[in-house]
Amino acid sequence: MDYKITRYQPKFKQQWDDFVRTSKNATFLFYRDFMEYHSDRFEDHSLMVFKKEKIQAILPGHVLENSYCSHLGLSYGGLIFKENLGVEDVNSSFEVVKRYLKELGYNEILIKVMPIPYQMDYSSAFEYAIFCNDAHLQRRELNYFIDLKKPLQIHKSKLKFKKKGLWDGLKIVKTTDTNPFWNDLLIPVLKEQYGNDPVHTASEIQLLMQQFPENIVQYNVLLENKMIAGMTLFISGKIVKSQYGVANTTGKEYRALDYLYISLLDHFKKQDFAYFDMGTTNTGDGKTFNKGLSKYKEEFGAKPYNQDRYILKL
Repeated sequence: MDYKITRYQPKFKQQWDDFVRTSKNATFLFYRDFMEYHSDRFEDHSLMVFKKEKIQAILPGHVLENSYCSHLGLSYGGLIFKENLGVEDVNSSFEVVKRYLKELGYNEILIKVMPIPYQMDYSSAFEYAIFCNDAHLQRRELNYFIDLKKPLQIHKSKLKFKKKGLWDGLKIVKTTDTNPFWNDLLIPVLKEQYGNDPVHTASEIQLLMQQFPENIVQYNVLLENKMIAGMTLFISGKIVKSQYGVANTTGKEYRALDYLYISLLDHFKKQDFAYFDMGTTNTGDGKTFNKGLSKYKEEFGAKPYNQDRYILKL
């Protein structure tokens, strides 16, 4: 067989990153410097599929007991393929991955599929391959995207505060320092509302921003020079994602997050971006969703796309 599989090692970093850089279906989340910020929490076992010494696909992943996981520390994943790879090569690449993992004694593969808007050169060949292997849809989430290529459709309820002039005193600032937002807004608000902490610590997000200054940006909303809301954005190609966005009590009174969303949508639309990712609204196993949060995103014109996770028994 022309195919072989290799477990990622640090000596392959340049090859891996070069593949991510040239792939139309990869994002900056797959660069090794991003993946390894939480290496202490995941036992990395990423894979590289070769055909005649050339990389055909990569699989960001880790192990969890007897399971192999398409990286659960990333928002999405699955096999990332070389451009214009045919169905036969996709199937063969997946087969060699399966065989490799089965020989190592793993019982199952958990596969996170990348939402369609992130796949600039979308092909359903990978989904077809896992379907042919009797993979079971384990979880489906509603990931909301706004299509910036179309006219914005923002509900009038989002604009009434602008008409009343309540936003006249607000100011948006872009900053490279995420610490004030993290410590003064994000952590307290998430703790109070949901009893949770952000996925990234303050030091982690600051490190990642330093490593990926073009991909991670911070916008804050000020009222009389005091921060009342903010948003951390992850930018991948022509897609911008609201990774974190909160407002304090004053910010909620002024609907400062609405003001920030509308301003950013207008800004990125003018910059010829394709989509604005507002994230998911699901809870539990994915079969329930936050109705209020879904409505909030829909009022900005966002529509849901599937973000799926499959399980395949080996």
